Amino acid sequence: MNVCYVLKELERVPEEKIRLVHHGFRFADFDEVPFENVDALRTKYDVGGSAPVIGVIARYVEWKGIEYIVEAAETVLREYPDALFIFANARGDPTIRAAVRKLPLRNYREIPFEPDLFALYAVFDVYVHIPIDPRIEAFGQTYVEALIAGVPSVFTLSGVGREFIRDGRNALVVPHRDPARTAEAILRILADDGLARRLSQAGRGGTSSRSSAQREW
Repeated sequence: MNVCYVLKELERVPEEKIRLVHHGFRFADFDEVPFENVDALRTKYDVGGSAPVIGVIARYVEWKGIEYIVEAAETVLREYPDALFIFANARGDPTIRAAVRKLPLRNYREIPFEPDLFALYAVFDVYVHIPIDPRIEAFGQTYVEALIAGVPSVFTLSGVGREFIRDGRNALVVPHRDPARTAEAILRILADDGLARRLSQAGRGGTSSRSSAQREW
């Protein structure tokens, strides 16, 4: 609906020229991820015994909020010094890359491109996606993917996320451009198995293949 708003209200495109095409997602692609594929990615990116793993899938562009995630990471690492932040689709603005690389080397990985997206989501214990304002994300497929994958998530509301993300129900919602609240939400999920399980199950519509046994840090 965000794209419709831009076309109609900002670009003044006649409504009769607009056709809404809904995305489709195959849940089975997320349900049938072989364990060996997940283990292969953990080896490929030297995840090793790092725990917990916090995932980010976003290009290095200013409006994705990566720099706020980096600030939040500094807080999280004080509580979880062995945590690992994975930045996937890590391509773009060198200023953002420089900000990420201020984190301790042992606590982050950058992945320019990973074709096995389904296994990558399965590596994450928490997922973070925090665009910087409500309309900057045109759609935001990653909101849907993270919930289908059953990863407890921290979001700001932008694009399609504004239509179905509910704070405390299927994700934790934080204000835009707020690293302190982002860190607080990540830490809440890491500290509360029950909350993580509820978010995971609600995100998938009540069922989840993820187990709290994965949370061993």
